[in-house]
Amino acid sequence: YATATAAVTVANIIAIIDDMYTKLGASLPAVMSRPDLVLLMGKDKFQMVVLALKALNYFHVEVNQTLQSWEMNFPWYGLKIIALDGLSNIAGTAPAYKDRMILTYWDNLAFVTDLQNDMENIELWYSKDDRVIKVSYEWKAGTAVKFGTEVVTYKNS
Repeated sequence: YATATAAVTVANIIAIIDDMYTKLGASLPAVMSRPDLVLLMGKDKFQMVVLALKALNYFHVEVNQTLQSWEMNFPWYGLKIIALDGLSNIAGTAPAYKDRMILTYWDNLAFVTDLQNDMENIELWYSKDDRVIKVSYEWKAGTAVKFGTEVVTYKNS
């Protein structure tokens, strides 16, 4: 389910998150009771959420913006927001992927590869000069959603 496609600003990002959460509840009430709801967005949008919460005087919200993790628990819904570099609106990003936000539950996300079986594209050898066993793996990898009907996405067109 896609949400309306208004441009994201500090002034409307909380309303966009509210809209996404409401659409998830209206279409998938069983998903709403899950404790692992997650909203994925780019770091640029995450910073907008932080500024919007600051403007609303929500200084009690703990925001973790370390180099390893950009995440927070959204104050109203028990919803975890995680910022990812791959969803940021950066120069050179394909238009179809700019300003994306994805709301689902954590178990609905998957790591995927193009391997057809576990042993494809793997080399293993013993190096006598180093006296070590070396392994080389080559494959394409990415992320996917298991159940597309259990996702609410925001896309700015």
